[in-house]
Amino acid sequence: MSTESAGPAPTPRRRFSWKSALLVASLALNVFVLGAGAARLIFPPPPERFVGATYAQLVPRRFLADLDRERRHELLAVLRKYRDDFAEGRLAARKFSAELADALEAEPYDVQKVAAAIQAYADTGNKLVSHGQRAALDFVSMLTPKERSMMAERLRQRARVDHMR
Repeated sequence: MSTESAGPAPTPRRRFSWKSALLVASLALNVFVLGAGAARLIFPPPPERFVGATYAQLVPRRFLADLDRERRHELLAVLRKYRDDFAEGRLAARKFSAELADALEAEPYDVQKVAAAIQAYADTGNKLVSHGQRAALDFVSMLTPKERSMMAERLRQRARVDHMR
């Protein structure tokens, strides 16, 4: 008699392997990194925000990124001197905006109150622009000739991108 069984030979059971798991995880990570790199090439970085007309916003972010860390912190310290003035101006603008809202809802409607709230808001905006102008002048006065040239190029690049929209 033969000892062979009539059924198919049993397949060996696969065991979990840490090497296989690491290879799969590595492959997934590589695909993710390649995808992120391809997306960066296909989709350009978002345009820089340019909200309002404050002079401190004249300094392009990309210019600051071009500088080494120490120099960037040194130049940003010039702008930080004006932080409290800007914060106070923004708070005042919110206050006068709320006063305008109150004047608009008041019964009886008072044109002088509305005009006064709008004028106070405009004066606050003018003060903010004045602070920004001083901050920009202080910032630019600290630049070396090479940095002024770099900043000029970044300003031109931003102007071209904004013009294309």
